[in-house]
Amino acid sequence: DFIIFSKLRLTKLHNLDIEKKPSKYEVHKHILDIFLRDKNFFPTKIFGSFAIVIIDKNNNQISAVSDHMNTMQIYFKITDNSVLLASDPRKISKDVNEESLRKFLTYVNIEPHETFFENVKKIKQSHILRIEQNNISIRKYYSFSDIKKTRFKNDEDYALEFKEIFSNSVLNQMKLCDQDISFSLSGGLDSSSILCEAHELNQGIKLEKNLHAHSAIFRGLSKADFALADESYFIDSVLQYKKISGNTVTIANQG
Repeated sequence: DFIIFSKLRLTKLHNLDIEKKPSKYEVHKHILDIFLRDKNFFPTKIFGSFAIVIIDKNNNQISAVSDHMNTMQIYFKITDNSVLLASDPRKISKDVNEESLRKFLTYVNIEPHETFFENVKKIKQSHILRIEQNNISIRKYYSFSDIKKTRFKNDEDYALEFKEIFSNSVLNQMKLCDQDISFSLSGGLDSSSILCEAHELNQGIKLEKNLHAHSAIFRGLSKADFALADESYFIDSVLQYKKISGNTVTIANQG
């Protein structure tokens, strides 16, 4: 007998058609099938954002996994006689880890498994936590360095390959969204490119989504700092070029 808990935003799952919006039962059934075939590397067959906990009641085993980018987290606390798992660390403990907080506030990176809560850890990206009767292990199931490198003859071929990957990534996310999609538009290259590509896809293949852009303007800065940080010219250029509705939030003397 198995029990599965999950938080999912999937773009692809083995041979299941995600675009048909299968039920949670169907998705869990496919995840369990993949898990039983290869318990150590089953997450490599799951694409998208996910946090999954699988309880094997027959073998008294718990497997918990986060996606390869850790976009959905699983937090845990292990004591002598219990194991606590949650998607929100505050459900496990509300005691602050002062050392992690000190590091964060002084611009020192905390370890990937550390959290701001005492004795609460986080499963790292691309890792599986496995808990058995007399053993607790954490192992890596995926590494970007394992990806086979592709070589092309010239820069144009690299550009075309990137464009296809980028376009497919944006399209996959748009298909998961409801009718209205909001974008954070800073005016920088990344957010501008994503919004422009989404607009092209929306028009080109008739997705019929309503695209909305939201931008922040920091008026509380000094005149010199504002001149360096202000990208409203680029924000307006993108909105006017693609004829997309935009909303600006002005932030002053805050945070």
